[in-house]
Amino acid sequence: MSNTNPIDSSGIESQVWHKETELAASTAGLHQPVVDINRLGAALAAGAVLGATIGGGGARIAMRVVALLGEGQPGFTAGGTLAIVIMGGILGVLGGLGFALLAGLLRAGRGEETSPLPRSIAAGAVYGGALAVLSSLPFFLTREGELALASPVVGAALFAWIPLAYGLALGAVLPGVERRIATAPRTVSLGWLVSFGLALALALAAMAPLLGGFTPFPPAATSLHYSSGLGFAAAQALHRGLMLAFVLAYCGLSTWIFWRGAHNRMARLASVTLLLLAAAFFGRQPALATGMQALPPARLLPDLLQAGALSLLLALMYLFPDGLWALRWTRPAAALWCAWTLLWFVNPLPGTPLDVSAWPEPVLLAALAGGLGSGLAAMGWRARFGAPAQQRMVRPALLGFAVALGSFALLALCALAMPELRLRVLPLPRALLAFAPYLLPWLLLPLSLMLAMRRGLWSITSNA
Repeated sequence: MSNTNPIDSSGIESQVWHKETELAASTAGLHQPVVDINRLGAALAAGAVLGATIGGGGARIAMRVVALLGEGQPGFTAGGTLAIVIMGGILGVLGGLGFALLAGLLRAGRGEETSPLPRSIAAGAVYGGALAVLSSLPFFLTREGELALASPVVGAALFAWIPLAYGLALGAVLPGVERRIATAPRTVSLGWLVSFGLALALALAAMAPLLGGFTPFPPAATSLHYSSGLGFAAAQALHRGLMLAFVLAYCGLSTWIFWRGAHNRMARLASVTLLLLAAAFFGRQPALATGMQALPPARLLPDLLQAGALSLLLALMYLFPDGLWALRWTRPAAALWCAWTLLWFVNPLPGTPLDVSAWPEPVLLAALAGGLGSGLAAMGWRARFGAPAQQRMVRPALLGFAVALGSFALLALCALAMPELRLRVLPLPRALLAFAPYLLPWLLLPLSLMLAMRRGLWSITSNA
């Protein structure tokens, strides 16, 4: 008598589904240059820390010396120092990226793409020396503003040591960081990496006004602040702190989704979509709006960005989680949604019945809710009738998307009924994306996807 185990059809189905999604992701990246984002992340992290400490701290010291040499009245504020440290971290990220690209080219030239980066202070010295030369050029090329407070030689000497020290530290520290972070390669095609980087940069640029010095509170919020004894300046400071936490959480979670699901096309699409939504709608002005009024074709870019972001959001909901059009009606519905968003934001037919921007607010919000509601319906169908593996992983995302969109629908109804909840500077749909309480439901989108991924969605090890 043979002793056999019963077949676990659910497990087999889960393995087949994961194999299909991995195959689709791998074939999509054939014949494209790939980048190990673990190594890239190590370089960016090391560059940010060293840029903030060496670059920010060194620049603060050098600026104080320049002010003393210029017989000025040097001042010191915590806010100004923090701004310099943050700028040093940003420049350090760029420096780490450049060092990683050069190291990658050297590895490729030697045929050592998989070898660890050797600890090389000499390489860091050469890299830092090149940066020092570049940073010294402005002192010799112009004598305007703060650059004129000291002689070119003195100014270059005060600041050139900073990139040199940064390069030396990067060459010494980065190999150790790589060994701790880049223990296994995690590759992604160069095209997807560029798309993600561009989306992240646009999102941060669009969300920067949320951290500005003035926030246009709705009248109801202002009355609440005064009645609670909270002054306007204190309310602004509290709001900026909350918005900073929100920006870091939203962009951080979206980045985590891209990194964790780098092998899967749908995970990459989800991350880019979330960032483009931020780029299109967060803040008081859409990204790319400033400085684009001179060229007529460029004026359409913010509108196209908003239309494209909403179109990608609905497509993501239709295709989630395997990238397949499981329901026949979703294809024409997605095409109709793209056309409607173009009519709304680009407005090619003003003054006609197809001038969507002129629709009454209740009608516009109802159409918006209906389109996104169809995406929830498609996700709900998969959660009920999909493969068991899909059902288990789709449900957290469905719940998060449903609560987020339902929260916005409720906020929209409240703003229609009570005008004191609106921002005077923005029309209603966009006002929901410009004030802290209205932004918080958006965190449910990346959070729910993160939870689904922790349950096995888009995982390369879930069937191991």
